[in-house]
Amino acid sequence: RAEGYEVHTIPFSRNPLNLRNIAAYRALRRLMQSRHYVMVHVHTPVAGFLGRLAARRQGVPHIVYTAHGFHF
Repeated sequence: RAEGYEVHTIPFSRNPLNLRNIAAYRALRRLMQSRHYVMVHVHTPVAGFLGRLAARRQGVPHIVYTAHGFHF
């Protein structure tokens, strides 16, 4: 924030079956729809999946996923 970046907090559950993730997905779609991003970069498995799905459905042209190790 001090460097001019906007930060949006959207809570996710690490459990992919948690219903809170539906609200998080909807919040992501609304954010992407209102901001018209040209790139989305995601990191964690659940939030990364939902972020990529929302970005694809909103027509974001560049989607990047960084894996930080294997979670198994």
